[in-house]
This record gives sequence, structure tokens and C-alpha cells, in this order.
Amino acid sequence: MLMPSVRYVELVAGKSADTIIDRIMGETRIQLSHHAAAVMVVERAGITAVALFVTLASCLLLVFRYREGAKPINGTLTLVLIIVNGTLIRLLLAYMCYGNFDMKSWEIAADIATRGGNIYAESDRYTTSPVWFLIIGALKWVQLNVTDFEFHFVLRSFLTAIDLLTCLCLCFIAAREGTAPAAVALLYYLNPVTFLLTGYHGQFENIALLMLLIGIASCYRFKDRPVLSGVFLWSFATLGLISKHNVLCQFVSCVDAATRDTWRKLILIALSFALFGATFIPYWQKGSEGIIRYVFLYASSPGVYGITSLVDLGVLKYLFMIGAVVFPLLLRGDDVVEHCMISGLFFLVFTTGIGVQYFVLPIAFAALRPSKEFLIYTIVTTMFLLGSPVNLATPGFNALRINVVWMAAVYWFVVALSAGNVFRFRGVLSRQRDRVAHVPE
Repeated sequence: MLMPSVRYVELVAGKSADTIIDRIMGETRIQLSHHAAAVMVVERAGITAVALFVTLASCLLLVFRYREGAKPINGTLTLVLIIVNGTLIRLLLAYMCYGNFDMKSWEIAADIATRGGNIYAESDRYTTSPVWFLIIGALKWVQLNVTDFEFHFVLRSFLTAIDLLTCLCLCFIAAREGTAPAAVALLYYLNPVTFLLTGYHGQFENIALLMLLIGIASCYRFKDRPVLSGVFLWSFATLGLISKHNVLCQFVSCVDAATRDTWRKLILIALSFALFGATFIPYWQKGSEGIIRYVFLYASSPGVYGITSLVDLGVLKYLFMIGAVVFPLLLRGDDVVEHCMISGLFFLVFTTGIGVQYFVLPIAFAALRPSKEFLIYTIVTTMFLLGSPVNLATPGFNALRINVVWMAAVYWFVVALSAGNVFRFRGVLSRQRDRVAHVPE
């Protein structure tokens, strides 16, 4: 039972009734807040215990299946266990942890969306297209009207659903390619980089990546109808670019795969850029200054990662932007999955600004094209995120600096490029050498 302290009874003499009531109510509110906090701790401890029990049971079942001679990374049951565990760990992080600076930014954006404000005129903490702003507004409405959960849990539960759809899309592609879907699901959905960035950080690169993968999946679905598959691939790649424009390199890779005609590629890229720009029109009148400054001219944490940590030249930003469009067009072959993976690595190697959420860009595609370099990248990035002050900040891992991830990305990128005739002009040169070699004397 919540009772005011007896010290208030001792202070009754000489005090007004309003003063006594205010003090009693103040202490009662404190006791109520402590009681609510205690209840929340018990609830979260219970959820944690259930999640750990299910995870342990699933792992034990996988071990027993392996000992009995069943294929450990194949089969429907294995896939279900991977999905259950991946979902639980994301939801557990989403429930137990508030997040970081970005989560506060989403709270601000949600409040602006709820009252119908202009995000670009009222905040300097929003740096992308209006798509995510509209989604945040919808999620805030759900939180206020449908559920009693906290907003950070609602938002990251939504992103968990996006990860799950991405996983299912990868499984579809894997099945069409003759690869075990469970193996691909394991490399993506139980990849620590993906569940740390979704479950804790709450960034939304996964929405853009899902759009790209749906477009790629359509190429497998309509393999015998190249025009239709090309239209779907370009359309969903454009949706990905509009969702978050740091998938620019991978967007260009998809457009490159959608059509073989060079002029048509350039026209489609220009049209997609125009559609991206058109999304800002409803916000332009009051928010033009914010759109220009915080979207088109925005640079995320320059000087701490990669090339800009070694060389400080303003022109590098513009060279990178040109390279992000040109580089994917130089890749040869028809493997759009591999091209998206390599393009994602190009972004990580040459970007002039960084956010830790960018580290997820190549992972979905690498799950379909696994390698030891991918494994090294995953281990290094996981160790960095575990100690990162914008993620779990786990003691013992915080000695790692962000450039360890850059070095892992550089190594992976170099090995991927050296695996064969990756560039179109290399193929042309090699064919020319062959002609010269076969010229009769």
C-alpha cells in the first residue's frame, strides 16, 4: 500500500493545507513511479527468461539433429528455428534497450508527424526522404491507439518484421538458385550485425534493401519475361533509393541489370532521381532550407572513417558521388546479386561520411554469395558494434576503433575484385589480347 511518510504529520502544524497536500502528492507520485519501475523490471525479466529458454531449446534441438546425422543447415525445421531465434533476439533488444541518439530523433519526428508538421522545417535531425517520416507517423499512431508498448519497441518491432520479410525473400532467391534456404537465412537473419542494428539501433537501411531484393526476386520469378522482370527490378530499385539513398550504388547495379541498352539505363537512372526529388515537393515551401542542408548536403561523421580519416580533401565527397554511379556500370556479367554486394562494399570503402548502420549494406547479398572474407567482416564488425558507444557499449570491446571495419571491408572488396574478370573493360582488353595472340604470322 502506498502511504505518505509520517514526517508530513509532524509538519502539519503551521503549514497550509495546500502545502501539506502538495507534499503528500509529491511523495505518492515518487512511490508510484518506483512501483511502476519495479513492475517493468519484473515483466522484462520474465520476457528475457522466456526468450533465453526458447533460444536454448532451439540450439539443443539443432545439436541433437546434427548428432543424429541430419543436415544441420537444411530443412524446414532448421529454417523455423533460425527465424524464431532471430526474431526473439531482435525483439528482446528492442524491448530491453531504448536505443541511442537516432531513437530520440525518431521520437521527435513522430511528434512532428502526429501534429502534421514539416519535418524539414522543424528539425535538423532528419536527413533522408519523407518515406521514413511517414512510416514513423503511422507507427506513432499505432503506439498511441493500438498498443501500450513504448514507441521504441513498436518501431523496432516493425523493423524486425522488415528483416523477416528480407529473410524470406532471400530464401526464395536461394531456392531458385539451388542453394539451401536455411543456410542463407542463418547467414542473414542470425548475423549479429543485422540483429544489433535492427534490434538496438533502429535504423532503416533494411527497408531499402528489402525493396532491392524484391526487385531481384522478380527477375527469378519472371525469368522468361525479361521486359516484365526489368520493369519490376527498376521499380523496386527506385523504391529502395527513395526509401534511403545510401543504397545508391546498389540501385545503379539493379538498373544496370534491368536493361542492356546504355541510353535506357541513363534515362531510367535520371527518372529515378527525379522521382526521389519529387517526394520533397509537399515539404519544399517551408522546408527547402532544411532539405538542402540536411539531406542533399548532409555528410555523416566525416573525418573519422576510411579515406577521410587519412586525407582531408573536400573534393573527395564529389568524386565519391560520381564513382557511386559510374562504378556499378563498369561491372561485367549478369549476376546482379554479386554486383549489389560489390557495390555495397564500394560504398563502405570509399564513402566520405559514415554511420554504423551503413555496415549492413552488403550483408543480405553476401548471404547468397558467402566467403571467408564475409565471415571476417562479420566478426570484426560485430566486435566493433558490441563496444560501440552508439550500440551496446559492452566493456572489453570498446578498444576497437571504427577503421577496423573499414580495413575488413577493404580486404573483402579487393578479394572480390581480384576473383576474376570483374570489370567490363578488363574483358574487352583480354579479348583484344586473345585476338592479337591468334594473328597468323
